[in-house]
Amino acid sequence: MFTRKRVTRAVDAKMSRLSERTSWAALKAHAARPGATDIVGLFTDDPQRATRYGLEAAGLYLDYSKNPVTDETLELLLSLAEHSSVAEQVQAMFDGRRVNITEGRPALHIALRNRSARPVLVDGRDVMPDVRLVLDRLRDFSEAVRAGKARGATGKPFTDIVNIGIGGSDLGPLTVCSALRPFGRSGPHVHFVSNVDGAHLAASNRSRKSESRTGRPVKARGLQRILSSSWIGRSVLAGLSMNAS
Repeated sequence: MFTRKRVTRAVDAKMSRLSERTSWAALKAHAARPGATDIVGLFTDDPQRATRYGLEAAGLYLDYSKNPVTDETLELLLSLAEHSSVAEQVQAMFDGRRVNITEGRPALHIALRNRSARPVLVDGRDVMPDVRLVLDRLRDFSEAVRAGKARGATGKPFTDIVNIGIGGSDLGPLTVCSALRPFGRSGPHVHFVSNVDGAHLAASNRSRKSESRTGRPVKARGLQRILSSSWIGRSVLAGLSMNAS
C-alpha cells in the first residue's frame, strides 16, 4: 500500500542521501565558484565552445554551450550520476521493474515508444500485445473523428477536441499539434486544458456546441489533478448539453 506519508518519506530519504554525497558537495562547490555563470567569459576562454558543447541525433541538434557548463562540470555530473546508480535505474526501467515509487508500478514509457519486435516484460509477461492493441484502437478512433465517421450524441461529427492533461500530458500533445499544424489537413480544432480550475475548461468550451466536442483525458489513472479535471470536463459538457436543450 503506497500511502502519501510513505511516499513522502521515501522521496525525502532519497533526496537526503543525494545531498549527503561527496559528489553532490563537489558539484555544489563548483557551481558556487566565482565567474561560474559568466557565459561571455566562457566563450572568451574557449572559442570552440559552440562546437564542443553540442549534440546531434535523429535530425535534432542540441546546443548547450550557452549554459554554465565546462568539462569539469560534466565530469562532476557524471560522477554524481554514477554514485546515484542512474545507469542501474535506467536498466531497471527497461526491465519493467516498479521504479515509480509513488504509484508502485513500472514506468512504461518505453513500451509506448517501442516500435520494434522486442518484448517489454513486466512480472515475466510481455505487455507489448496489449500496448499495440490500444494504440491501434486509438488510431482507428482518431481517424474516424477526422473523417467525420465518429459522431457525437446527436449524430453530428466532432468539430473540436479538448485535451485534458498536466505537465507532459499537456505540453507533449500541444507541441506536436503546434509543430505539425502547417502540414495538417482540415480537421477538428484542438484545445488544451491543463488547469484543475473549471474556469479554464469553461473558457475553452465557450461558443462551441457540446454535442460536437470530445474530451481526451491523458494519463488519468492515479493522478488526482487530471482525474479532477476530467470530472469537471464531464460536468461542464453535461451542463452545456442541458442548456442547449
